[in-house]
Amino acid sequence: MNQPSIPIELEINDYFEKAFEDKLIPNNCYIDKSKTGLGLTYAEFHTDRHSIIVIPGLNIIEDKCISYKHKFPLKVWDETNVEDISRYITNCKSFMKIVTTPEGFSKIIESAIEIDKLDWLYANVFCFLDEAHCYATDIYRKGILTPFKYFWEFDNKALGTATYFDYSDPRFASLTDYKIKYAKPFGIVKIVEHEKPMEVLHHFLTHPEMFGGNVHIFFNSVKLIRSAIDNAKLKDVNVFCRDDESNKNTLGDYVKYFRPRPTSEIFKKFNFYSCRYNEGWDLFDDASCTMILVTDKGVKHSLVPVEYKGFQAVGRLRSNVKINDKPLIIKPEGIYHITNTLGIDDNETKSFPYLKEKWLSEAEVHVQYYNILQMACLKENISPSDLSRNLIRDISKIKNGIAYMYPMKIDQQLCKEYCRQTYNNKHTLGRAWKMRNYDIEYVSYDVNPIDYKGKSSRQINEEIIQIWEDYRNNPDSYKYGIADRSIKSLKHKHSKLNNCYMNLGNIRCRELEYDLKDMIAELTQLSNSNQEKNVRSLLRAKLTEGGFYSRNLLKTIIEEIYLTLEWKKSDGSSAKPTAKTVAKHGIILTPKSKILDGKRIQGFIVTYDD
Repeated sequence: MNQPSIPIELEINDYFEKAFEDKLIPNNCYIDKSKTGLGLTYAEFHTDRHSIIVIPGLNIIEDKCISYKHKFPLKVWDETNVEDISRYITNCKSFMKIVTTPEGFSKIIESAIEIDKLDWLYANVFCFLDEAHCYATDIYRKGILTPFKYFWEFDNKALGTATYFDYSDPRFASLTDYKIKYAKPFGIVKIVEHEKPMEVLHHFLTHPEMFGGNVHIFFNSVKLIRSAIDNAKLKDVNVFCRDDESNKNTLGDYVKYFRPRPTSEIFKKFNFYSCRYNEGWDLFDDASCTMILVTDKGVKHSLVPVEYKGFQAVGRLRSNVKINDKPLIIKPEGIYHITNTLGIDDNETKSFPYLKEKWLSEAEVHVQYYNILQMACLKENISPSDLSRNLIRDISKIKNGIAYMYPMKIDQQLCKEYCRQTYNNKHTLGRAWKMRNYDIEYVSYDVNPIDYKGKSSRQINEEIIQIWEDYRNNPDSYKYGIADRSIKSLKHKHSKLNNCYMNLGNIRCRELEYDLKDMIAELTQLSNSNQEKNVRSLLRAKLTEGGFYSRNLLKTIIEEIYLTLEWKKSDGSSAKPTAKTVAKHGIILTPKSKILDGKRIQGFIVTYDD
């Protein structure tokens, strides 16, 4: 069991030396720095000791080697010649700074063996694994776990990350954990949940006036980046992704917007980044810029782990202004996460400890079963099937035919499941961002669509009224999309229901169980009651007390008044009055007939009831 972590409290613009005043990464530790850009890599480059610095991205290594070229670092990756490494180790006049990808680590070991310096390497070189979460998150990289074949052999070693992962290998318990803490949140993430994230993105791209400065969009799909550019007819745009033929072919005509390396001098209004740029580099811009993470359940590789890759992406911003030769940490104008969700309830979301225990227990059972099967196969002089091997391939090591649990591989499966369920619903997303010290706001691009199938009219009415109610009470939650247009459409389509809601209110509609007939009847009664005084006043203005009025004339007078005041029947339709209808509005009618122009006319003598 790991020892309790040692807490260190910092302010938002504090750097590594504030946490560790000797400016040294402590030996045999695991640093949870909680925030990107603390300066661990910078510190190790400037420490007077031999170092192997492991960084997951080759592009980031190249940037670091340029930034710290005065330290004469050596870039190593899986295509580096062993001889070049051996020559560097042998001829280095100062402190070695070997910067390698995880996959390139074995080249260093191979070179040390070749020049008979392996023991020296383990005893005298500090091994630092930066972005330590990547060994759990980057399950798709075949050689990502290469450093852990050798890491524990080093006398002097450490790991660091802004997105801590609690690894299962019991050897991690021998390391001292440091937890950097910040009292204030890093900012506010606005979660824009919509079934079609590309629609939301299109709205943002076609409304550049929404954003004060540049917009940096992290979207791990070059194909959909191309579609977004095409649909929005963008020209003021960059695309930063891996420089390979596949990506360039995918971009097609829009390859002209491809850029090999992001720098502030070439930023455009809209700047797209693939997952290659989610971590490990500094994005220099000003506080007017906006950071956007786009994920889509329909494109699985776009569903980057929010707790790791997502957090890393939106935390890249740095100011060009420096304090003590360190860039000032600033907050962007806005941070958005545009996404859809899996629609899975909270009660199906499992905790990290639960999943960890589950994966370790199941892995143990699978390994035991495989070894029993292996022994049986040996007796029968046959080999285990590929199916059996595949069942344990991702959770174990096999040596001399015997399977052994491999905690690092198990952690990859655990991390994959744990991060996937972050997308269960908007609340699981919100909790993931809060866990990384961000406040959140839920923003709606559009109102939820109404599913009319299999529902009663009362259920539909209730659903529609709740949409109107939420829109009315939370206008700021809908200001970034097309909800206003949808609300107007709903009001037009359900005009009678809207009239009832606007005049009776949600509470009364609920009391009437959202029955449209009953709501209309009550609204009509209320409306007519409010208009009664006006009907009486108009009748007395048009009818002289004691005067004689024919039936037809009385009917015409009351019809005109009803039409003017929009008097309704109980079902909400227009009323069709008769001559005698005036008697309902304070007029006493006494039947009378008169001969006019030689004809007997039936009518009434009019008297006021007061």
